[in-house]
Amino acid sequence: MTAARCTFFASTDQTGLRKRLLSDADCDSDDNYGAAVGVSGSWALAGAWADDNEKGSQAGSAFLYEYINSNWEMSATLMASDGYYMDHFGHDVSVDNNLAVICAIGNDDRGDNTGSAYVFDFGGLGRGAKLLGSDTAAGDMFGLAVDVSSGVIAVGAPYHDGVFGDDGAVYVYRYDGAQWIEEAILVSPAPGYLYSFGQSLALDGDHLVIGEPGADDYGYGSGAAHVFYYDGAQWTHVAKLIASDGGYGMAFGRAVALSGSTALTSGYESAYVYDLDYRLDPRLVINGACPGSMLFTVENATADGRIAYVYAFGEGSVQIPPGYACAGTVLGLNATAAMAGVAFADANGTATLQANAPARACGKVYMQAIDLSTCRTTNVVLVE
Repeated sequence: MTAARCTFFASTDQTGLRKRLLSDADCDSDDNYGAAVGVSGSWALAGAWADDNEKGSQAGSAFLYEYINSNWEMSATLMASDGYYMDHFGHDVSVDNNLAVICAIGNDDRGDNTGSAYVFDFGGLGRGAKLLGSDTAAGDMFGLAVDVSSGVIAVGAPYHDGVFGDDGAVYVYRYDGAQWIEEAILVSPAPGYLYSFGQSLALDGDHLVIGEPGADDYGYGSGAAHVFYYDGAQWTHVAKLIASDGGYGMAFGRAVALSGSTALTSGYESAYVYDLDYRLDPRLVINGACPGSMLFTVENATADGRIAYVYAFGEGSVQIPPGYACAGTVLGLNATAAMAGVAFADANGTATLQANAPARACGKVYMQAIDLSTCRTTNVVLVE
Protein backbone atom coordinates (compact mmCIF):
# COMPACT_ATOMS: atom_id res chain seq x y z
CA MET A 1 0.00 0.00 0.00
CA THR A 2 1.09 3.56 -0.64
CA ALA A 3 1.91 5.75 2.31
CA ALA A 4 0.06 9.06 2.42
CA ARG A 5 -0.11 12.04 4.69
CA CYS A 6 -3.46 11.96 6.46
CA THR A 7 -4.97 15.36 7.12
CA PHE A 8 -8.10 16.70 8.73
CA PHE A 9 -8.99 20.38 8.42
CA ALA A 10 -11.25 22.52 10.58
CA SER A 11 -12.26 26.15 10.30
CA THR A 12 -11.11 27.87 13.47
CA ASP A 13 -12.47 31.37 12.90
CA GLN A 14 -14.73 33.35 10.60
CA THR A 15 -11.90 33.90 8.12
CA GLY A 16 -12.00 30.22 7.26
CA LEU A 17 -8.42 29.69 8.46
CA ARG A 18 -7.68 25.97 8.17
CA LYS A 19 -5.63 24.16 10.77
CA ARG A 20 -4.05 20.81 10.03
CA LEU A 21 -5.03 18.38 12.76
CA LEU A 22 -2.80 15.47 11.92
CA SER A 23 0.44 16.72 10.48
CA ASP A 24 3.12 14.41 11.79
CA ALA A 25 1.67 10.91 11.34
CA ASP A 26 1.46 8.72 8.26
CA CYS A 27 -1.25 6.31 7.25
CA ASP A 28 -2.08 4.30 4.18
CA SER A 29 -4.01 6.02 1.45
CA ASP A 30 -6.64 3.29 1.45
CA ASP A 31 -7.36 3.45 5.20
CA ASN A 32 -10.38 5.69 4.48
CA TYR A 33 -9.23 8.13 7.12
CA GLY A 34 -11.83 10.85 7.56
CA ALA A 35 -14.67 8.98 5.84
CA ALA A 36 -16.56 9.70 9.06
CA VAL A 37 -15.91 12.73 11.28
CA GLY A 38 -17.42 14.44 14.28
CA VAL A 39 -16.71 17.58 16.28
CA SER A 40 -18.01 18.92 19.60
CA GLY A 41 -16.51 21.81 21.52
CA SER A 42 -12.79 21.19 21.83
CA TRP A 43 -12.97 17.60 20.59
CA ALA A 44 -12.71 16.25 17.05
CA LEU A 45 -12.95 12.65 15.93
CA ALA A 46 -12.03 10.98 12.63
CA GLY A 47 -12.66 7.39 11.64
CA ALA A 48 -10.38 5.23 9.50
CA TRP A 49 -12.51 2.12 9.02
CA ALA A 50 -10.09 0.33 6.67
CA ASP A 51 -7.03 0.80 8.87
CA ASP A 52 -4.87 -2.30 9.29
CA ASN A 53 -3.69 -2.52 12.89
CA GLU A 54 -2.92 -4.96 15.66
CA LYS A 55 -6.53 -6.18 15.60
CA GLY A 56 -6.32 -7.32 11.99
CA SER A 57 -6.64 -6.24 8.38
CA GLN A 58 -9.28 -3.48 8.04
CA ALA A 59 -10.14 -3.84 11.70
CA GLY A 60 -10.37 -0.04 11.72
CA SER A 61 -9.37 2.81 14.01
CA ALA A 62 -10.49 6.26 15.05
CA PHE A 63 -8.40 9.28 16.01
CA LEU A 64 -9.39 11.68 18.76
CA TYR A 65 -8.07 15.26 18.85
CA GLU A 66 -8.33 18.02 21.41
CA TYR A 67 -7.99 21.76 20.76
CA ILE A 68 -5.34 22.98 23.22
CA ASN A 69 -3.55 26.33 23.22
CA SER A 70 -4.83 27.27 19.75
CA ASN A 71 -3.71 23.96 18.25
CA TRP A 72 -5.36 20.63 17.53
CA GLU A 73 -3.40 17.93 19.33
CA MET A 74 -3.70 14.17 19.00
CA SER A 75 -5.34 12.86 22.16
CA ALA A 76 -5.80 9.15 21.45
CA THR A 77 -5.93 6.44 18.81
CA LEU A 78 -9.04 4.40 19.51
CA MET A 79 -9.64 0.77 18.62
CA ALA A 80 -12.28 -1.76 19.62
CA SER A 81 -11.13 -3.81 22.60
CA ASP A 82 -12.34 -6.94 20.82
CA GLY A 83 -11.62 -5.70 17.31
CA TYR A 84 -11.04 -8.22 14.54
CA TYR A 85 -10.35 -8.65 10.84
CA MET A 86 -12.76 -6.67 8.63
CA ASP A 87 -14.74 -5.19 11.54
CA HIS A 88 -14.55 -1.72 9.93
CA PHE A 89 -14.44 0.08 13.26
CA GLY A 90 -14.76 3.81 12.50
CA HIS A 91 -17.24 3.48 9.65
CA ASP A 92 -19.34 6.10 11.39
CA VAL A 93 -18.49 8.20 14.43
CA SER A 94 -20.10 10.82 16.64
CA VAL A 95 -18.86 12.92 19.55
CA ASP A 96 -20.76 15.10 22.03
CA ASN A 97 -19.08 16.76 24.98
CA ASN A 98 -17.02 13.97 26.60
CA LEU A 99 -18.71 11.04 24.87
CA ALA A 100 -17.64 9.43 21.61
CA VAL A 101 -19.45 6.63 19.80
CA ILE A 102 -17.65 4.65 17.11
CA CYS A 103 -19.31 1.96 15.04
CA ALA A 104 -17.98 -1.30 13.61
CA ILE A 105 -20.47 -2.45 11.00
CA GLY A 106 -18.48 -5.60 10.26
CA ASN A 107 -18.58 -6.92 13.83
CA ASP A 108 -19.74 -10.55 13.80
CA ASP A 109 -21.02 -11.13 17.34
CA ARG A 110 -24.35 -12.48 16.02
CA GLY A 111 -23.29 -13.44 12.52
CA ASP A 112 -21.49 -11.77 9.62
CA ASN A 113 -21.85 -7.99 9.60
CA THR A 114 -24.22 -7.79 12.54
CA GLY A 115 -22.49 -4.59 13.60
CA SER A 116 -21.83 -2.95 16.95
CA ALA A 117 -21.18 0.46 18.51
CA TYR A 118 -18.53 1.36 21.08
CA VAL A 119 -18.93 4.15 23.62
CA PHE A 120 -15.81 5.95 24.86
CA ASP A 121 -16.08 8.23 27.87
CA PHE A 122 -13.14 10.62 28.19
CA GLY A 123 -14.86 12.61 30.92
CA GLY A 124 -14.07 10.07 33.63
CA LEU A 125 -17.68 9.03 34.29
CA GLY A 126 -17.23 5.37 33.41
CA ARG A 127 -19.82 5.25 30.65
CA GLY A 128 -17.71 3.25 28.21
CA ALA A 129 -19.53 0.25 26.71
CA LYS A 130 -20.15 -1.92 23.69
CA LEU A 131 -23.68 -1.69 22.28
CA LEU A 132 -25.55 -4.34 20.33
CA GLY A 133 -29.15 -4.17 19.19
CA SER A 134 -31.34 -6.50 21.25
CA ASP A 135 -32.67 -8.22 18.13
CA THR A 136 -29.97 -7.60 15.55
CA ALA A 137 -28.77 -10.44 13.33
CA ALA A 138 -26.34 -11.20 10.52
CA GLY A 139 -26.30 -8.58 7.79
CA ASP A 140 -28.06 -5.83 9.78
CA MET A 141 -25.00 -3.51 9.75
CA PHE A 142 -25.96 -1.99 13.08
CA GLY A 143 -23.90 1.20 13.24
CA LEU A 144 -24.02 2.28 9.63
CA ALA A 145 -25.28 5.57 11.08
CA VAL A 146 -24.83 6.90 14.61
CA ASP A 147 -25.31 10.10 16.58
CA VAL A 148 -25.03 11.10 20.23
CA SER A 149 -26.63 14.13 21.86
CA SER A 150 -27.14 15.08 25.50
CA GLY A 151 -26.34 11.60 26.76
CA VAL A 152 -28.60 9.78 24.29
CA ILE A 153 -27.29 7.55 21.49
CA ALA A 154 -29.13 6.59 18.29
CA VAL A 155 -27.77 3.79 16.10
CA GLY A 156 -29.10 2.86 12.67
CA ALA A 157 -29.34 -0.69 11.32
CA PRO A 158 -30.72 -0.11 7.81
CA TYR A 159 -30.53 -3.74 6.73
CA HIS A 160 -32.42 -5.13 9.70
CA ASP A 161 -35.31 -7.36 8.65
CA GLY A 162 -38.58 -6.37 10.26
CA VAL A 163 -41.87 -6.72 8.44
CA PHE A 164 -39.92 -6.76 5.17
CA GLY A 165 -36.36 -7.58 4.24
CA ASP A 166 -33.92 -4.72 4.82
CA ASP A 167 -36.67 -2.33 5.90
CA GLY A 168 -34.40 -1.11 8.71
CA ALA A 169 -34.55 0.00 12.34
CA VAL A 170 -32.99 2.55 14.70
CA TYR A 171 -32.00 1.76 18.28
CA VAL A 172 -32.02 4.45 20.98
CA TYR A 173 -29.96 4.18 24.18
CA ARG A 174 -29.97 6.26 27.35
CA TYR A 175 -27.58 6.04 30.30
CA ASP A 176 -29.39 5.33 33.58
CA GLY A 177 -26.45 6.11 35.85
CA ALA A 178 -25.07 2.60 35.78
CA GLN A 179 -25.44 1.28 32.24
CA TRP A 180 -26.74 2.05 28.78
CA ILE A 181 -30.38 1.00 28.43
CA GLU A 182 -31.98 0.30 25.05
CA GLU A 183 -34.83 2.78 25.36
CA ALA A 184 -36.56 2.16 22.05
CA ILE A 185 -36.41 0.40 18.72
CA LEU A 186 -37.83 2.78 16.12
CA VAL A 187 -39.16 1.57 12.78
CA SER A 188 -40.79 3.22 9.81
CA PRO A 189 -44.53 3.83 10.14
CA ALA A 190 -44.85 2.53 6.56
CA PRO A 191 -41.99 0.06 6.03
CA GLY A 192 -41.11 -1.64 2.77
CA TYR A 193 -38.63 -3.99 1.18
CA LEU A 194 -35.18 -2.38 0.86
CA TYR A 195 -36.42 0.91 2.32
CA SER A 196 -33.29 1.05 4.55
CA PHE A 197 -34.80 3.08 7.38
CA GLY A 198 -31.85 4.21 9.50
CA GLN A 199 -29.27 4.54 6.74
CA SER A 200 -28.79 8.08 8.01
CA LEU A 201 -29.87 9.82 11.19
CA ALA A 202 -29.34 12.99 13.20
CA LEU A 203 -30.12 13.55 16.87
CA ASP A 204 -30.42 16.87 18.68
CA GLY A 205 -31.95 16.95 22.13
CA ASP A 206 -35.41 15.38 22.02
CA HIS A 207 -35.65 15.34 18.21
CA LEU A 208 -34.41 12.61 15.91
CA VAL A 209 -34.47 12.67 12.10
CA ILE A 210 -34.09 9.32 10.34
CA GLY A 211 -33.48 8.81 6.63
CA GLU A 212 -35.31 6.16 4.61
CA PRO A 213 -33.80 6.47 1.12
CA GLY A 214 -35.49 3.37 -0.30
CA ALA A 215 -39.07 4.58 0.30
CA ASP A 216 -41.15 4.75 -2.87
CA ASP A 217 -43.78 7.49 -2.39
CA TYR A 218 -42.74 9.08 -5.72
CA GLY A 219 -41.42 5.96 -7.40
CA TYR A 220 -38.86 3.30 -6.58
CA GLY A 221 -36.14 4.68 -4.33
CA SER A 222 -37.55 8.22 -4.23
CA GLY A 223 -36.88 8.24 -0.48
CA ALA A 224 -38.22 9.87 2.66
CA ALA A 225 -37.17 10.99 6.13
CA HIS A 226 -38.98 10.75 9.45
CA VAL A 227 -39.03 12.97 12.53
CA PHE A 228 -39.39 11.47 16.01
CA TYR A 229 -39.85 13.35 19.26
CA TYR A 230 -39.13 12.25 22.85
CA ASP A 231 -41.73 13.63 25.25
CA GLY A 232 -40.02 12.47 28.41
CA ALA A 233 -41.64 9.05 28.36
CA GLN A 234 -41.55 7.71 24.82
CA TRP A 235 -40.40 8.39 21.26
CA THR A 236 -43.26 9.35 18.93
CA HIS A 237 -43.31 9.71 15.15
CA VAL A 238 -44.43 13.27 14.45
CA ALA A 239 -43.67 13.94 10.78
CA LYS A 240 -42.72 12.38 7.47
CA LEU A 241 -40.58 14.46 5.12
CA ILE A 242 -40.74 14.00 1.35
CA ALA A 243 -39.09 16.08 -1.36
CA SER A 244 -41.61 18.33 -3.10
CA ASP A 245 -40.08 17.36 -6.45
CA GLY A 246 -39.17 13.81 -5.51
CA GLY A 247 -38.85 11.13 -8.15
CA TYR A 248 -37.56 7.71 -9.08
CA GLY A 249 -34.15 6.85 -7.64
CA MET A 250 -33.68 10.19 -5.89
CA ALA A 251 -32.77 8.50 -2.55
CA PHE A 252 -34.08 11.44 -0.53
CA GLY A 253 -32.97 10.85 3.05
CA ARG A 254 -29.63 9.29 2.18
CA ALA A 255 -28.05 11.99 4.37
CA VAL A 256 -29.65 14.11 7.10
CA ALA A 257 -28.60 16.78 9.58
CA LEU A 258 -30.40 18.45 12.46
CA SER A 259 -29.81 21.57 14.55
CA GLY A 260 -32.55 22.69 16.89
CA SER A 261 -35.76 22.79 14.86
CA THR A 262 -34.02 22.95 11.47
CA ALA A 263 -33.53 19.74 9.51
CA LEU A 264 -31.50 19.26 6.34
CA THR A 265 -32.18 16.24 4.15
CA SER A 266 -30.51 15.34 0.88
CA GLY A 267 -30.96 13.00 -2.05
CA TYR A 268 -28.82 12.74 -5.13
CA GLU A 269 -27.93 16.21 -6.47
CA SER A 270 -30.19 18.19 -4.12
CA ALA A 271 -30.78 19.08 -0.48
CA TYR A 272 -33.85 20.39 1.33
CA VAL A 273 -34.22 22.46 4.50
CA TYR A 274 -37.20 22.00 6.81
CA ASP A 275 -38.44 24.00 9.76
CA LEU A 276 -39.86 21.43 12.17
CA ASP A 277 -42.83 23.57 13.09
CA TYR A 278 -45.41 21.05 14.19
CA ARG A 279 -47.71 20.55 17.13
CA LEU A 280 -47.73 17.37 19.13
CA ASP A 281 -51.07 15.86 20.04
CA PRO A 282 -52.01 16.53 23.66
CA ARG A 283 -51.44 13.48 25.85
CA LEU A 284 -53.23 12.43 29.03
CA VAL A 285 -51.33 10.64 31.80
CA ILE A 286 -52.91 9.43 35.06
CA ASN A 287 -50.91 9.12 38.28
CA GLY A 288 -52.15 7.66 41.53
CA ALA A 289 -54.05 4.58 42.69
CA CYS A 290 -57.78 4.05 42.39
CA PRO A 291 -59.66 4.48 44.65
CA GLY A 292 -58.14 7.62 46.09
CA SER A 293 -56.54 10.88 45.09
CA MET A 294 -55.39 10.88 41.47
CA LEU A 295 -53.65 13.38 39.19
CA PHE A 296 -54.82 13.73 35.59
CA THR A 297 -52.04 15.47 33.65
CA VAL A 298 -52.26 16.72 30.08
CA GLU A 299 -49.05 17.50 28.17
CA ASN A 300 -48.55 19.32 24.82
CA ALA A 301 -51.57 21.56 25.35
CA THR A 302 -51.85 25.24 24.48
CA ALA A 303 -49.77 27.31 26.87
CA ASP A 304 -51.99 29.02 29.46
CA GLY A 305 -55.08 27.51 27.81
CA ARG A 306 -58.11 25.84 29.35
CA ILE A 307 -58.29 22.05 29.40
CA ALA A 308 -61.59 20.23 29.91
CA TYR A 309 -61.66 16.73 31.38
CA VAL A 310 -64.48 14.36 30.42
CA TYR A 311 -65.27 10.91 31.83
CA ALA A 312 -67.59 8.11 30.74
CA PHE A 313 -68.45 4.52 31.68
CA GLY A 314 -67.10 3.13 28.45
CA GLU A 315 -65.27 3.92 25.22
CA GLY A 316 -67.11 4.75 22.01
CA SER A 317 -67.81 7.76 19.80
CA VAL A 318 -69.82 10.79 20.84
CA GLN A 319 -69.95 14.38 19.60
CA ILE A 320 -69.88 17.44 21.83
CA PRO A 321 -73.37 18.93 21.37
CA PRO A 322 -74.16 22.45 20.13
CA GLY A 323 -73.93 25.22 22.68
CA TYR A 324 -70.74 23.88 24.27
CA ALA A 325 -67.11 24.75 23.60
CA CYS A 326 -65.68 22.70 20.74
CA ALA A 327 -69.15 21.64 19.60
CA GLY A 328 -68.97 18.89 16.98
CA THR A 329 -65.66 17.50 18.25
CA VAL A 330 -65.77 13.70 18.41
CA LEU A 331 -64.67 12.09 21.66
CA GLY A 332 -63.54 8.52 22.12
CA LEU A 333 -66.12 7.98 24.87
CA ASN A 334 -69.65 6.61 24.88
CA ALA A 335 -72.92 8.49 25.47
CA THR A 336 -72.48 8.50 29.27
CA ALA A 337 -69.79 11.20 28.85
CA ALA A 338 -69.91 13.96 31.47
CA MET A 339 -67.67 16.82 32.54
CA ALA A 340 -65.14 15.99 35.27
CA GLY A 341 -63.52 19.40 35.59
CA VAL A 342 -61.44 22.15 33.97
CA ALA A 343 -57.80 23.08 34.53
CA PHE A 344 -55.45 25.71 33.12
CA ALA A 345 -52.22 24.75 31.38
CA ASP A 346 -48.98 26.40 32.43
CA ALA A 347 -46.51 28.20 30.18
CA ASN A 348 -45.15 24.83 29.03
CA GLY A 349 -48.55 23.53 27.99
CA THR A 350 -49.01 21.17 30.95
CA ALA A 351 -52.28 21.02 32.89
CA THR A 352 -53.11 18.93 35.95
CA LEU A 353 -56.48 18.12 37.51
CA GLN A 354 -56.58 16.55 40.97
CA ALA A 355 -59.63 14.43 41.76
CA ASN A 356 -60.68 11.73 44.22
CA ALA A 357 -61.71 8.57 42.37
CA PRO A 358 -64.37 6.46 44.14
CA ALA A 359 -64.16 2.67 44.21
CA ARG A 360 -67.06 2.33 41.75
CA ALA A 361 -64.97 4.14 39.10
CA CYS A 362 -61.97 1.82 39.25
CA GLY A 363 -61.59 -0.22 36.08
CA LYS A 364 -64.89 1.11 34.73
CA VAL A 365 -64.45 4.82 34.04
CA TYR A 366 -62.55 6.19 31.05
CA MET A 367 -61.10 9.71 30.95
CA GLN A 368 -60.29 12.02 28.03
CA ALA A 369 -59.30 15.69 27.86
CA ILE A 370 -59.89 18.48 25.34
CA ASP A 371 -57.72 21.49 24.64
CA LEU A 372 -60.43 24.15 24.46
CA SER A 373 -58.14 26.54 22.56
CA THR A 374 -57.68 24.16 19.62
CA CYS A 375 -60.38 21.51 20.22
CA ARG A 376 -57.73 18.83 19.95
CA THR A 377 -58.36 15.76 22.09
CA THR A 378 -56.06 13.52 24.09
CA ASN A 379 -55.87 9.76 24.21
CA VAL A 380 -58.50 7.87 26.22
CA VAL A 381 -57.24 6.37 29.50
CA LEU A 382 -58.89 3.85 31.83
CA VAL A 383 -59.02 4.90 35.49
CA GLU A 384 -57.53 2.07 37.54
